[in-house]
Amino acid sequence: MAYSTDFKQRALDYIKEGHSHVEAAKVFGVGVKLSS
Repeated sequence: MAYSTDFKQRALDYIKEGHSHVEAAKVFGVGVKLSS
């Protein structure tokens, strides 16, 4: 499944705010690898 650039950026911003990759994966419904 392809994700939009905006979607990926929101996930990365979430991680930059101090959340873990695992938390981001759960919140955005993606695999942990995508959030890395």
